[in-house]
This record gives sequence, structure tokens and C-alpha cells, in this order.
Amino acid sequence: MKKLEYPLKFKVSKRAPSKSEMEWLNNWLDSQSWGEDLKVLEFGCGITTWVINNSLKPSKYYCVEDFKPCINQVKDHVKNVQFISTTWDDIPKEKYDLVFVDASSCAPKGLVSIIGEGEIVFRDDAIHYVMDFVSDDCFFIVHDWCYRSGWLRSKWYFEARNYKLIDSFKKEHGWGVYQKGNFVKS
Repeated sequence: MKKLEYPLKFKVSKRAPSKSEMEWLNNWLDSQSWGEDLKVLEFGCGITTWVINNSLKPSKYYCVEDFKPCINQVKDHVKNVQFISTTWDDIPKEKYDLVFVDASSCAPKGLVSIIGEGEIVFRDDAIHYVMDFVSDDCFFIVHDWCYRSGWLRSKWYFEARNYKLIDSFKKEHGWGVYQKGNFVKS
């Protein structure tokens, strides 16, 4: 496993994935074959943004985030990211190759959670919202994949749409990597 060194002045949030989780993510990203015109969409931002950008060098990178301190820090370290901080409706309708879902806080006005009326709009809603504009072989990476039982809804949502768990990291809060169809682990 390749050792990961963060930028010296990057202040990693207390809620960020651990160093071992980030090293796994970095190595997983490096192990994949990516196309030339790579498009990334991330719900949330922080050290994950820096790792994904540093590893992949995407042609387009969008983050859905409205927490200004986080946005400002990422802007200091990652120049090519565009932020969507008003509503999800502002997300460019690209064919994304990678969708990273950690947290989401910018729901479209009037969006009702897929979980039910009055529920918090969260990762399941983010996944549901972008399904119509991802590439056919898009990877979804979900953080906190095996941390809390309530977050298993993402897993069930993917499985109901023929997405398969193709890789995972089950230490700490964990990562789940999903892709549509019958793909094998890289």
C-alpha cells in the first residue's frame, strides 16, 4: 500500500475519514483504469477532495457543499474544483465517471427524502438524484458504508438497481464501491 502524505497546511476535519481509510481510497483509485475525460461529482468536500483530485486529475470535478470553511480550505489546495452550494438543481447534468458520497447538505428546494416525509435528506437522496446522469460504467464510492445500520439503505438502493459491490474497506467507518452490472474486482 502506497503511503499517503497530506498537504502540510491542510487542516483535516475531525469528521474526516481516517488516514488508513484515505490510504485505501488513494490506492483503490490508483489501481483503476480511468478514461481521458474523467468527470467526478462529490457530495461533501474536504481531504477526500484533495485525495481524489490528486490521484485522478479529472477534467471536471464538482463538489456539492455549503459549509464555507470547508469550501475555502479545499479551494486553497485544489484549484480545479467547482462548488455547488445553492441547490442540487445546479449540478451540471454530465455523465459522471465517479460519484463520491459522504454527506450532502444542499438539497433541491422541495425535495422529499426517499426515506419518507420529514426525514433528513442525505446520501440516499444524493444517489437517487444523480442516477439519471452518470455514465454506464460509473463508480459510486460511499463512505461510512458499514458504520451504522441505518446507512445500509444505500446498499439496498444500489442492489435494487443492479449495482454490485465490487470492492470495500471494512475497517473503521468503511468504504463501499459500487458499479452497475456484473463487474469483477480489479
